[in-house]
Amino acid sequence: KTFVYAWLKGVDGQKTFVFASESKALLAAYPELKTPNAAYTCHFLETGEFGATQATFYQDMTMLLPGHMLWVEAQPETSTAAPPEQQRYWQWQPADTLTDMTDDAVTESLEALLLDAIKLRFRSDVPVGVCLSGGLDSSAITALSVEAFGPSFPVFSCVYPDAPSVDESPYIQATVAQYGLQSITTTVQPVDLLELMRQTLVEQDGPTGTSSILSQRAVMACAREHVTVVLGGQGGDEVLGGYHGYFDFSLQALMRTLLEHPNPANLAAYWQDSQAIAQRTGAKPHKFKHLKSRLLGACRPAHFESRPFGASVLDSLRPYPNDDLNTRLLEDLTFRVLPRLLHYEDRNSMAVSLESRLPFLDYRLVEFMFRLNYRHKVRGATTKWHLAQLLANRLPASVLHRKDKMGFNAPSQDWFGQAQNRKALQHYMDNRPDSLSPLSEEKWRFLNRAWQKCMAGETLSTRAELNLWRYFITCLWLD
Repeated sequence: KTFVYAWLKGVDGQKTFVFASESKALLAAYPELKTPNAAYTCHFLETGEFGATQATFYQDMTMLLPGHMLWVEAQPETSTAAPPEQQRYWQWQPADTLTDMTDDAVTESLEALLLDAIKLRFRSDVPVGVCLSGGLDSSAITALSVEAFGPSFPVFSCVYPDAPSVDESPYIQATVAQYGLQSITTTVQPVDLLELMRQTLVEQDGPTGTSSILSQRAVMACAREHVTVVLGGQGGDEVLGGYHGYFDFSLQALMRTLLEHPNPANLAAYWQDSQAIAQRTGAKPHKFKHLKSRLLGACRPAHFESRPFGASVLDSLRPYPNDDLNTRLLEDLTFRVLPRLLHYEDRNSMAVSLESRLPFLDYRLVEFMFRLNYRHKVRGATTKWHLAQLLANRLPASVLHRKDKMGFNAPSQDWFGQAQNRKALQHYMDNRPDSLSPLSEEKWRFLNRAWQKCMAGETLSTRAELNLWRYFITCLWLD
């Protein structure tokens, strides 16, 4: 939940403190706050990141950081009042690493924690359902919910039968069939894509980083027709280590261990994992040269040192000694990834008066997993290793052994290329907004190449598709 505020100065020099839970509430009362934060907006276009620093999309609005309180000095009759000051009142520091637990004990503990988290979140005097995307996390929530309550609840999914590259129907149906669940599906077929994007801008209170938000919004609307509460799998990747990008950090940690303790066992562990990852991803095996520059310094990602937009939640976090993967997970959980995903989830569900509950973010489960080292997150070419172990006899093989990741994906390239959308989108490619002048020429060239490929009917990379979405929705926001 956000808290945004501004410190306004009147013509008489008197200062006024204003705040709200959404930017649009402040804009309705104080239109003068509408000036875009050009540097922050361009940073969003370059990286897709937002929502975890004091800065916002608006130049004169500030966000109150999580775990912070705001101290406002009440001196309304003077022009010398100090600006509001953010003070941290709570922070989470991981406890000592658990080193004496066997793999079986860890899997059993994870199972007990997750099952209890699900049971707690099913407590309700209104109907409850589950959002099932077809991935491992939402399938895990579904399977354990059936174990706790039987197949007494519906599951909700977004499918794209006409776009096989983003359609997860086979995985959804495999889990539904195994447990005999009521499956309710929806899809997104925008007659007017730009109008749908404008609606998203209002509901999300600004630009968004991915078109998959439209799929999630459709699922929430579909679910609200049947239930009032839904459970979902959000947070599993950041807590358990589910993204493919974590392979690098797992190998870095293994290499760091090998350099500090050079012995045959550590060499074998690094070599076996690098070979397994290379086979799964199709990349060349990772070598020492690839990781050397990262290993020469402390185990601390660049974001821990960078403060381009004021204070952030990273300022008080400690990196994990000699554990590159856990350090990255902590960064993604608190800064890079999860804050914006929760931003999307909260606004998509609240737009239709639906309550979304996320068992993987149960504080007990999070604290437990962050007391385990990197080998309990990624092992070889298997992400979320312990989750895979506890689901071994609970999910269809096609779901359990998936090698790809989607997650409420959407066929945005198809939408961009539709005749009714091309002309309007081409306008934004031909007319760069003045507010985006700080955007690098390299990024402009990338966007133009991606758009040309899209118009030629060539398949875009995920990166290109995401970048086009961010650019177009930002242009609509600036309008």
